Amino acid sequence: MGDISPLSPLLSAGGGADLELCPAKISDRFVAYLLDVLPFLVGFALHFFIAAFKLRTAPPDRQMLVHMGALWVGLLSLYQFVGNLVGGTVGKKLMGLKVVRRDGTPLGFLRSLARAAGYLASTPLFNLGFLVALLHPESRALHDLFSGALVVEARVKNPAETLVLFLAAVCAVSAVFLGDIYLTLNQPLPSDLFAVEKAREGLRIFARIEDSYREKNGSYTTSLGDLVEASGDAAEFRKAMLEIFEPNLFRIEAGTTKYRISAAAKDRRKTRVSIIGPLAQPSAPGAP
Repeated sequence: MGDISPLSPLLSAGGGADLELCPAKISDRFVAYLLDVLPFLVGFALHFFIAAFKLRTAPPDRQMLVHMGALWVGLLSLYQFVGNLVGGTVGKKLMGLKVVRRDGTPLGFLRSLARAAGYLASTPLFNLGFLVALLHPESRALHDLFSGALVVEARVKNPAETLVLFLAAVCAVSAVFLGDIYLTLNQPLPSDLFAVEKAREGLRIFARIEDSYREKNGSYTTSLGDLVEASGDAAEFRKAMLEIFEPNLFRIEAGTTKYRISAAAKDRRKTRVSIIGPLAQPSAPGAP
């Protein structure tokens, strides 16, 4: 008789006891999890795609991936901490769930922090910490046990509302999955990156020829033929051009003091590359 059932405390709003604690259904927790995590997965994917393949400051590497991953994991942890502190994340509130202590009171700062940290610990090994909830009688995951938290139903939902939210989460998961496949299939291969770098090096050669042409003729030229002839070996130069650049996508713009040469590399995307001259002249030995 001295033991108190974990389901007997009351969940109060503002101090009143108006609803018995009822552990959340595992299906509702799963949908809430999807609603909370998906925006961060999408944000990470877009961040990586823009930084690696649009800005093209450098080829994507493991270090960049680790740094971006750490940033988004940190943001997700902060989001979870704030959600714990206010009684539930956006996903949980949409699903009518609330995070409380086992006596129905708010988690508080330290328990909210502990649950956010435990949330990360639940993720490795195929989300093993979340799978614990499948076996626990109160659907408590590893991070709930770690922080002394309990996810409960804050309001009664009708079946139609639950179904709509579940279908929305499934659609979102499908969209992210298909988007990930699309990005994977379309991201540059090592051969694509090599082709783009070769095209950029080819443009630097063109720029040096354009600079030499102006020294000899007093002005820049917009004629590709002029630059080919000025290369010194027109036949070999044309052969090299066809190996590096896409035909018929070469463009030269020239003014009295500047020029711009652009072309398309022979990668799968026919990436546009360009160079603006004149090139900087190397400093003379002993120059300040």
